[in-house]
Amino acid sequence: MNLKVANFYYTVPDLLDGFGSCVDLDYHDIPTTGAERRLIEATQIKYLADDTSTILSDGTMESKGLVYKQYRQAFTHDHFYDIYQQSSTNIYTLSDLSGNGKYEDINSDGNWWVASEIIHYTESGHAVFTNPSETFYLPKRFEDPFGNFITLEYYSTYLLMISQVTDQLNNITEIEEFDMRLLQPELLRDEN
Repeated sequence: MNLKVANFYYTVPDLLDGFGSCVDLDYHDIPTTGAERRLIEATQIKYLADDTSTILSDGTMESKGLVYKQYRQAFTHDHFYDIYQQSSTNIYTLSDLSGNGKYEDINSDGNWWVASEIIHYTESGHAVFTNPSETFYLPKRFEDPFGNFITLEYYSTYLLMISQVTDQLNNITEIEEFDMRLLQPELLRDEN
């Protein structure tokens, strides 16, 4: 790697010239000597169409940019086998990843991804609001990879603060008093 700077700051061509000759490593490879680089994190985001019900294809986003689900890569194919399949007794199998672990092979390439919650914009705790645009496309429910829901309710018609969170087991966390000057909770009640 030969990184030289002509001015006080690096320019994009300086960085491309300097790092362009580096050897690319897979995530699970052990580094050697010399100039090398590796991708340390990979993420993907799936978006909803502006109608809040259609999941868009990869690489597509509409004007409102409504996030549906996010993914973070957890294992490459080789990384999984290096960690969990080295011994004579396989600790975990691929079916464990997709079944119990809820990892997803979203590109069908052997790389396994952790999925975030699915964001739902359409179910409101207020009967006043039926259209997501009336609530500025605030999330109403989150669905985790195991199919559990967390439901949100917002304070009054201001929609500035969450007033209640209800989980899958009907545990309710509720804000009983707000400090309207600071827009923060003053009194909170939960299952404890």
